[in-house]
Amino acid sequence: DAYRLVNGEGDRLSGLAVDVFGAHAVISSSAQWVEFHREAVEAAVAQQLRDLAAPREPGMVVWRRTVDRLQEDGWAQPVEPEQGAGDHAQGEDKEELTAVVIEENGVRFRLVLGQGQKSGHYCDQRDNRRMVAELCQGRDVLDTFCYSGGFAINAAKAGARSVVAIDKSLPAIQLGLENAELNNVSDRIHFQRESALDYMLECIANGKTFDVVVLDPPKLAPSHLHLERARNQYLKLNRAALRCVRPGGLLLTCTCSSAMAQTGELLNVVRTASMEARRQVTVLRNSGAALDHPVSPAFPEGRYLDAYLVAVQ
Repeated sequence: DAYRLVNGEGDRLSGLAVDVFGAHAVISSSAQWVEFHREAVEAAVAQQLRDLAAPREPGMVVWRRTVDRLQEDGWAQPVEPEQGAGDHAQGEDKEELTAVVIEENGVRFRLVLGQGQKSGHYCDQRDNRRMVAELCQGRDVLDTFCYSGGFAINAAKAGARSVVAIDKSLPAIQLGLENAELNNVSDRIHFQRESALDYMLECIANGKTFDVVVLDPPKLAPSHLHLERARNQYLKLNRAALRCVRPGGLLLTCTCSSAMAQTGELLNVVRTASMEARRQVTVLRNSGAALDHPVSPAFPEGRYLDAYLVAVQ
């Protein structure tokens, strides 16, 4: 019951994204026209929630702004913003933030509407999480940049022998622990607060390896101007990740940077990293965001998520 209802340019509504979480919705605004028509947008989403929820009562509509993109569009934040359904998602009235539990592929996740990364949950990786989970039964798994434990908990629920989940964010680790308990897999997942790269380098130094490694870092290249620096970061991460995979194992490596996805640079990074790590890789699958994230041919930049599943020897 967690999915994207409106996907910006992919749905011909540039600057507007709407994610539905059960009976609730989070509106993400990143264009001035969306702010100008806020009342109409909220009313339309609220009506959609009523239609979906009937005969039950609909939930909250939370408004969340991407301030930097709005400012690029010429928007100036009001001195005295209106008190709307989602104003507290911007940092005010935090005591009113609503926690909900959603279900995805049979896995339950707790999130706070409008809080945390993106709208509160990464719906775009839903299909990739299911795909990897199907390959994890009886295997040892490493989930780096785990955030709320999406890949880790899916793997554990699918029968992984053991799972290590790494993130340097304390709130992310705490949320992951809550989600593991929610799914009764706490005994099979070890959450650790640490830099993903540092942890992988420690594993390499100690000879520790895994059957499946997931590498899903945050956006490292906000634009093409940052591409070269980001490429070096991706190279370090992928080189270390490949060395953490046992022979015959799998690596899922991802980028959510449109600049990387549009240039096809991630595959070049994997090729270079494999040579430097002295590993042989075979691409098994190339995938992107889930099907509820359509892309308009007129806006190819909307294809921002690029993921490669590779076999490692």
